[in-house]
Amino acid sequence: MKTTIVEQIIRLVPAVVAMMVFTVFTVIKVMKDYAPFMITPLVIMLALGVSVDQASQGVSAEDGEDTTHIYVSGGSMSEPYYQFYADSEGTTEISELDISHTYAFHRLDGATSHPFYVSDVGYEAESSDEVTLTGDGSSSSGITGSQTFTISFEEGFTVDDTLSYYCTVHSNMIGEFTLTETVALPNIPVTAVSTGEHTLLVKALTHANLVGVLSAEGPYTVFAPTDAAFEEMGLNLSDYDTEEENDTLEMILSYHVAMGSVMASELEDGMEINSLIQEPITVNIYGQAVVLNGYANVTTADVETSNGIIHIIDKVLMPPSLTTVTPPVGEICYDMDTNTVDLSKTEETCDEMWVPSVDIPTTAAATTIHTSLVAALEKANLTTALKGEGPFTVFAPSDQAFTDAGISLDDFDADTLANILTYHVVSGKVMSTDLSNGMMATALNGGTLVFSISEGSVSVNGANVILANVPVSNGVIHVIDKVMIPPAGEICYDPVSHTVDVTKTADTCDKSWIPSVDIPTTAAATTIHTSLVAALEKANLTTTLKGEGPFTVFAPTDEAFAAAGINLDDYNTDEKIAALADILLMHVVSGKVMSSDLTDGMEATALSGDVLTFTVGSTVSANDAVVTIADVPVSNGVIHVIDKVLIPVKEDEAKEDDTKSTCDHVIGLDSTGYAYSPDSLTIKVGETVCWQWTDASDLHNVAEISSEGDQMKKEGGVYSGATATTVDFRYTFTEAMTFHYICEPHVGMQMVGKVIVGDTAAEPEPSTPVTEEEETPGFGLILGVLAVIGIALVSRRL
Repeated sequence: MKTTIVEQIIRLVPAVVAMMVFTVFTVIKVMKDYAPFMITPLVIMLALGVSVDQASQGVSAEDGEDTTHIYVSGGSMSEPYYQFYADSEGTTEISELDISHTYAFHRLDGATSHPFYVSDVGYEAESSDEVTLTGDGSSSSGITGSQTFTISFEEGFTVDDTLSYYCTVHSNMIGEFTLTETVALPNIPVTAVSTGEHTLLVKALTHANLVGVLSAEGPYTVFAPTDAAFEEMGLNLSDYDTEEENDTLEMILSYHVAMGSVMASELEDGMEINSLIQEPITVNIYGQAVVLNGYANVTTADVETSNGIIHIIDKVLMPPSLTTVTPPVGEICYDMDTNTVDLSKTEETCDEMWVPSVDIPTTAAATTIHTSLVAALEKANLTTALKGEGPFTVFAPSDQAFTDAGISLDDFDADTLANILTYHVVSGKVMSTDLSNGMMATALNGGTLVFSISEGSVSVNGANVILANVPVSNGVIHVIDKVMIPPAGEICYDPVSHTVDVTKTADTCDKSWIPSVDIPTTAAATTIHTSLVAALEKANLTTTLKGEGPFTVFAPTDEAFAAAGINLDDYNTDEKIAALADILLMHVVSGKVMSSDLTDGMEATALSGDVLTFTVGSTVSANDAVVTIADVPVSNGVIHVIDKVLIPVKEDEAKEDDTKSTCDHVIGLDSTGYAYSPDSLTIKVGETVCWQWTDASDLHNVAEISSEGDQMKKEGGVYSGATATTVDFRYTFTEAMTFHYICEPHVGMQMVGKVIVGDTAAEPEPSTPVTEEEETPGFGLILGVLAVIGIALVSRRL
C-alpha cells in the first residue's frame, strides 16, 4: 500500500522530535561544561568593543589605561637602525624607556620593512620571565604593517638589565634601549624623618595625632621647623599632657601647613598663605631670601614629596591668635623722684611710671628693702655676675632678715659671703607657678633647696616667700624673710649614740649636721641595717663599698632580711659566700642615681649583672622592693632603703620560667627609626618572633590588622600594648597564616610589616558538585538510541 507524502512526513515526526531533543540536550551539556571558557571571553570582548579579529591577534595595546604607545620607524641599515616616537605622526622622538610603564609598539605609517621586535636575552631569543610580551610578532618574526605588541616589566627586571631591539631579518640591526625607572617619592612625614633635622617635628606630629593627616593624599605645603628651631622655642612635649594643651600643640603645628603645593617660585613679596587653621602666614622676599612672618627664614626650599612640598625654616611659627596679647610698656612701677620701685604695684595700679624691668642688682637697690643684700653682693664680688645675661632666680632676703640673723658683713670674708649668697641663687627663671610641694632645686653653690607649699604660702628651706615674681630683665626675684645658711654637712648625727637619723634635714636636725660618710659606715649608723652590714662583711664587700665609687645602694632593712629567711651562718663555703656576694651586688648600681633620676619602666644593670626595673608612681620600687626612704646622702654615692631583699633568678629557673628566653627571629627598626627591619619575614609554624628595640627616637608598637592595607588594629588580635621607645614583644605562631601588622601612630608613614608562617598556599578549590541529573547513567545515550530506532522504523515503512 502506497503512502502519501503527507503520511510519510507524519511518520517522520517522532524521529525528528527525538533527534531535536538529543541535540538540545547535547548543546546544553556542552554549554554547561564549557561556558566559562567560551562565553566569558566573548562577553568581555563585546563589553570592551574588541572584535573577534582583534581577539585572534591578542589583546590590543590600546586597552590599557597606563600603556604608553611607541611608533617605530621603517628602519635603516645604519645605527641606531630605528627611530621611536610618542605619536603616530612621528614628531616627538623617544630616547629611553621607563620600566615602571607598559609600552605598546606599533609601526609608524604601517611600515612593512625591517620587521621589528625586542628581547631582554638577545637577538631572536625568547625573552625571560622578567619581561611579558603579548600581541603580534615573535622573537624570530617581528611586526610590520598594522601589527602591534605590548611589553611590560616584572618586579625582578631592573634598569641594570638589557632590553635589545632588532630587525628579525637583518641580524646586524640590533640596538639597546636606555632604561630608567620612576622612583615613588615618600610622603611628608617619611621625608621629614629622612632629612635628619626634623626628629622633634615628627615627634610633635605624633604627639598631636597629625601624622595620619600629613600622610593623606593632600597635596600640602609644609613649612618645617628644624630641631634647632624647636629647641630654641623650648619645646617639651611633656608640657602638652592635657586635652587643652594638646589642642594648642595641634594648632601650632597646623599653622605650618597649607593646602596645595606651593613652590618657592610661586611665592611673592607681601603675599599671605592661608594655613590649615585659617590664619595667614605672611611672606616677604628680600633678594633671594624668603622670610615668613618677619622672623622665620626659609633655609631649604622645594623638598618634593608624594603628597606635597616641604620648605625648611629656622624658626617655629606662632599663630597670630596665640600672640595677640600686647606686651606692657614696662614690667615695674618706678618713681623717678626717689629712684625707687614699688613691687606691690601692677600696671593698672601704678601711679608713677610703668617702665621695663632692669637687672637683679639694680632692681634690688631700687626696692629700698634690700640695702644689706646689695652691699653683700658688692663685697662678695657678685654684682657683675648678677648683672649678666642669666637668667637667674634669686631668693632675696630683706634687710629685716639680715637683722634677724644677726649678720654683720664685717664678720665674713668674700669667699664665705659668696657661698652664702649663691645659696640663694638658682640658674634659670623659676616663677612661683613653677614650684610644687616637695620640689628640690640646686643652688649655684651646689646646695639643695627644698620648697614647701601649704595653703597658698611658699617657703624654701624654712624661709617664707613674702613677695613673689618680682620682674627683672635677667630673671626673677622672690623676696624671703630669712637668710639661708648653707648646712655644714648632709646628715644628722648623734655623737652620743653614734647613729644617724636619715629622716632629718638641716633645719630639723637637733643633733650634729655633719658631712656624710661612706656607705658601710652610714648603713651601720642607721641602726636598721645590722644584717646588711654583717652580710657585706661576710661577703668581703665592705672595702669595695668604702671605695671612691660612686655607688647607688638599695639597702634592705633588718626586717627585710628576716622576711627573706637569710641566715648568714648558712653561708659557710666559698661557693655559698660567692652566692651571698651575688645577692648583695644585685642591690648595687654603679653611679649616683637619685630618686629624681628614676622614671617608670627604667632599667639599670646591677653589679651582679642582673637587671633592675623601676616602677615610679605613688611609690618607687626596684623590681618588687618598695623604696621606703630615698636619697640618703653618703660620701661615695647614695642609699635608698627598701623593704625586701632582691634575689637573683637562678639560670635553670630562668630557662624554665622566662617566657622571653627564645627568639627564633628578631624584628627591629631600620636606620630611620620609622620602619620595621625586616618588614617581611617567613618562618615555620611553632617559631617565636621577637620585636625588639631600645630607646627609639619615637614611640612604636605592634598591632595585628585583619588584612593588608587596614589602618586599624584587629579586634582581639595580637597586640604589644601601648606605644613605647623600648619594646621587647614576643609571639609564638602556632598555625600557618600570613600575619599583617602595623605601628598604630605611624601607619600613615607605611610603618607596616608581615610574617608569613608555614605553608600559606591557598587550599585547592572544591570540585563542582555533581547534580542528580549528571549522575543519571546513559540519559543522553538513551535519547540517542531512541532517535536512531525511530529513524530506522520510519525508513522500513518507507
